[in-house]
Amino acid sequence: MNIRFLPIRKILFIAGLLVLMVLVMDFNARMEKLDALREKAATVQAEATQVSLTQIALQTQIAEVNSDEFTNQWGNENPMYIMPGDHPLRPQGNGDIVASPTPTPSPSPTPLPNWKIWWDLFFGP
Repeated sequence: MNIRFLPIRKILFIAGLLVLMVLVMDFNARMEKLDALREKAATVQAEATQVSLTQIALQTQIAEVNSDEFTNQWGNENPMYIMPGDHPLRPQGNGDIVASPTPTPSPSPTPLPNWKIWWDLFFGP
């Protein structure tokens, strides 16, 4: 029986090539995953931009609808909501009046006697 063994250099070279091939395949898989994540991030960013633009547009509409001018205009353009016998009122408010908030009193702490503090320290509350 004549079995030839490969020299150690060839074995190490083949093992190194296999390890290198595995590393290249893993790197390729990670790069594909990175590309997919970047595409997903771009999509999510575009959706977030669209949502923020929608929010700004809705806030603008809310501000317009809450104004006195819009209320007066809507009341003048839609008299059909006035029922027979109703007396329509026109708001004549001044937009400069701001209601002041009612201050809430803060509770004042009541000091504990010394014996109560020591009692709670030794025997618990």
